[in-house]
Amino acid sequence: MGDVSRRSFIATSAGALALVSDPLVAFACSESTAAGFSSRLNVAQSTRRNLRAFVENRDALGLAGLVSMTTAKGELGSYAADALFLFPWTKPQAPGILPTAYLPVAAEQSATSTPFTPAGVALDEQFCRYVLQAPPENFIGFVVDTPIVDYLAHYPWFANVDLPGGERVGIQWTSGNLNPPWFAGSTWIPPETSFGAYWRRRIIDGLREAASPIA
Repeated sequence: MGDVSRRSFIATSAGALALVSDPLVAFACSESTAAGFSSRLNVAQSTRRNLRAFVENRDALGLAGLVSMTTAKGELGSYAADALFLFPWTKPQAPGILPTAYLPVAAEQSATSTPFTPAGVALDEQFCRYVLQAPPENFIGFVVDTPIVDYLAHYPWFANVDLPGGERVGIQWTSGNLNPPWFAGSTWIPPETSFGAYWRRRIIDGLREAASPIA
């Protein structure tokens, strides 16, 4: 994963100057853009349930993550901006019987499904295109899995996060096709820009909220 991400960085860095001429990229690169977004992400019940399923079955499951950057319409419904979505995918060692997965269909509602099997495309993009069936240009993406090993954790495309209850998860911030239009060509959500740091904080806060008991 690290080698692929580094190659992606070299390729996307070379094209960053060309991409920044795009109006959407120029918008995303603005230092003040974050002021136009909510300070907190909306965390649906389906996201909470899927995170719980992962924590209880982390040897068998990982989570594909999406955040809606604008209002998006998919086959399951419409989603407002600033919403956090998590959906489980299966690992090779997953057992035959898998936990229930939950689909976001409307505010405070969900429908049941099963975790998806990776099909050779980026996990967040597979979630967006084939589970939500929503336009990828409306989202940024990431992956949640077991904690990142020490020798990789210092790279900017990874992070380890402590959740309420003592659980620790690893985040892979890279999305080859979803993130570049929003982060000046960077395939990962960059910590060195105010816009990228803002979204990292919001996603981490959203994960912690999703892991917290409902009051």
